[in-house]
Amino acid sequence: MSSSRLYSILGFFAILVAVPVVVATEVAAPADASTPAEMQLDFANGLFRDGFFEEAVEEYEKYLAASPQAPAAGVAWYRLGEAAYAAKQYEKALEALTKAAELAPDDETKQHASLSRGEVLYFLKRHPEAETVLAALAAPEVLPEMRGRALYFGGKASQTQQRYDAAEKSYRSLLDALPEHALAPYARYELALVMLAMNDLEKAAV
Repeated sequence: MSSSRLYSILGFFAILVAVPVVVATEVAAPADASTPAEMQLDFANGLFRDGFFEEAVEEYEKYLAASPQAPAAGVAWYRLGEAAYAAKQYEKALEALTKAAELAPDDETKQHASLSRGEVLYFLKRHPEAETVLAALAAPEVLPEMRGRALYFGGKASQTQQRYDAAEKSYRSLLDALPEHALAPYARYELALVMLAMNDLEKAAV
């Protein structure tokens, strides 16, 4: 499975989950909103939507430096985290997403921030922490798109630590409950590797 393909999927997820928050905030803003801070935030949002993640990171940082106590600061931290994650600036993403989880204006944004934070911890090779964060988002009541990501990266975190039983459970849960999820083919491939590591050659033939 191509790692570049996986990164492309993750970049798509970043835009998918963050843009609705961007749109909701813009719709709620006054029609004549044109302060320098609001213009800065709008500019950063536009860069993010267009996939210019590194540039968006810089603009969100400028906004937060100038308006740390603004009502939109919590959402801006979240978008900064997602942009940094998409740009593979993982340390910066972790800091922003941790802040976003604390300041998020609603439960949904907080949940999205926690999910991306768990994935970033995985990429930083902080696998036990990633496992803990992602386990809380793998429950059946979590939105399917989010749950699939939590199960996949939770499985990867377990697999890297050679906790093969836990990894198998995560991958099978994803494949059984969410067979159409974008990460399902990757989960199937990783499950085969887990079965090989467990010397179960019959189950590895998937």
